[in-house]
Amino acid sequence: MSTTIKALIKELIKYDHKTIFIDEAIELFINKSISTTKVDTVNYYRKFLTKIKEFLINQGVYSVIQITNDVIYKYVSQEKSRGLKNNTINKSVDCLRYCLNYCHKLGYINENPLNNFEKLPNDDIETVTVDKNLLKRIFKHLRSQERTAINIQNHLIFLLLIDTGIRRRELINIRTENVNLDKSFIYLTHTKTNRNRYIFLSKETIEVLNEYLNIMPKLSEYLFINTLNHKQITDSKINWLVKKIKEDLKIPDNVSISPHKFRHTYATMCLNNGADIIHVQKLLGHTTLRMTQRYLHKSYDELKQEHAKHSPVNFL
Repeated sequence: MSTTIKALIKELIKYDHKTIFIDEAIELFINKSISTTKVDTVNYYRKFLTKIKEFLINQGVYSVIQITNDVIYKYVSQEKSRGLKNNTINKSVDCLRYCLNYCHKLGYINENPLNNFEKLPNDDIETVTVDKNLLKRIFKHLRSQERTAINIQNHLIFLLLIDTGIRRRELINIRTENVNLDKSFIYLTHTKTNRNRYIFLSKETIEVLNEYLNIMPKLSEYLFINTLNHKQITDSKINWLVKKIKEDLKIPDNVSISPHKFRHTYATMCLNNGADIIHVQKLLGHTTLRMTQRYLHKSYDELKQEHAKHSPVNFL
């Protein structure tokens, strides 16, 4: 489409007072979200909406009334050809649907064109865990470090990740007042699902937590603070810690020990050790059982052993 035609379309849209430009619609939706949802959710919306907006504008779609199922199917086809997974594509489309719902509520469109849009089937993603031998190496290293404030904090962070399956942002936002050493739990009030929940602590985690509380100054409402400026830690602290451990132990670049990988590991090991899946769902803060069922998988070696034990051929 030529620049002249694009300019003409934009000019015509200006005179249709019932509609709104896509970038303006997104800005309105983001501003509304800032007042009603958490920062992480707002950033999530902004990320996916920016991506799909660029596609729409490249297609000559400038106004929300120009959005149709056909143009979104083109977007889906483009993203699939780039190798993106169905779940990722669905996230983009869902974010646009939420934005258009808000436009409909404000009267800029008569109905949401994506109401009848058929989503892609969810990918059956097998979660990947941290190898047990690598876990042992990590904690042997953490236990061997000089017991300075920063080293105790690092030890505690990794213990909480593997002992509770806590999410990164949930960990960063733990409030000191919600830590109960006597009853061995932490009460989470900043969660992804906006549902408060308890996480329970094992003996070593309690011991290191107590050690940490005794050495750190009580200068913040948050449990984890920067040991130098005493401000709440950020994502960059967690990223730095993961990078440091990988460097200290010479862990290859292609081996992930991200906080979410620890969450996967916690869930998988709990289930493999016989924990009830409903209990694991509650501990992880999953809203549906289906989310927890992703962790019901065995390793290659475990499957091979199970087959060797129970194959009918062995009993003929």
